[in-house]
Amino acid sequence: PPRSTLFPYTTLFRSIIAVFAEFRRRANARLSFYDAHIPSLVMATILTLYFVFRLRLQPQMLSHTEPDDVLVGANVWERIGYGLELLFQYSKLVVTPVGLCSGRRFAEVFRPSHLSLAMAVGTALLGLCGYVSWRDYRQRRFPFVLAAFLSWLLITGLVFAMPESMADRFLLVPSIFLCMAIGPSLLTLWNKGASWRAVMIVVLGTQVILSGRQARTWHDEGTLFSEAVRACPNSVHDHFRYAEYLSEQGQTAEAVWHYGLVTRAKHAFPYAWLHPAQEAERTLPADVRVREMHRLLGFAVDESRWRIRFESYLRSFGRQREADLIASMRP
Repeated sequence: PPRSTLFPYTTLFRSIIAVFAEFRRRANARLSFYDAHIPSLVMATILTLYFVFRLRLQPQMLSHTEPDDVLVGANVWERIGYGLELLFQYSKLVVTPVGLCSGRRFAEVFRPSHLSLAMAVGTALLGLCGYVSWRDYRQRRFPFVLAAFLSWLLITGLVFAMPESMADRFLLVPSIFLCMAIGPSLLTLWNKGASWRAVMIVVLGTQVILSGRQARTWHDEGTLFSEAVRACPNSVHDHFRYAEYLSEQGQTAEAVWHYGLVTRAKHAFPYAWLHPAQEAERTLPADVRVREMHRLLGFAVDESRWRIRFESYLRSFGRQREADLIASMRP
């Protein structure tokens, strides 16, 4: 992987090793505190030194922001609401682990403007997290769920303004801790008898098959981005990335359509919006959609003015073929 992605993964694996070192200490009470925790202390020291070194090389690492980061400028309550909705979206991966609609950048999670069902579910999940963590503490187990919650808390931006690009990478961390939390319960079910084992084999086998099938489907960027806009039709970033890919592949009309969706969504950003023409996207050819884009997407300005603005927008970042296509359709 690119070197920029190695930092969160090495951090993750060091954390996992530290967790197992803690288990070793609890399993063997004869170890002194120093002997039990020396692996964790060494890894923490290395991680701290690496983090300082990384900040020296890239002082903008924690302050860099993307133009489509919904948390830039958000107040505390908006961040809390955002975090609750993100928790709801992220928890769906437990049920459908091949879904793409998760993350700070790729999810359909926007800065909230009102209370929502997703917030209510996220609040209930937080309550469940607290209960499970307290139960684990009383039973002298390592609170993996609490560790997952703390790592999720960093991603929400409530502790410090974690950049969007880093947050998407660190979403791997709560997944690992959540899997560790679920593991003992699955083992308990496995030991209950043959019927429970059969159910677990079917469920886990289905997930393995679906994951393998999906991995074969995402064999290049085109299929990945195509699946992303299908799974998350209201994600501004997904449509933009797919438009970029289509433009590079010479699929001009389809690229123009998704660029048009991006401009439509930006009128609502950073708050939620809904894809206004999903049925047309599934049923109409790209050239027809582009000719009817003003009507299908429901822009407020008149069509001639919108086409001039859209053409200028496309030329502003070097999409000449797409801009020429729009120019050719002006009345």
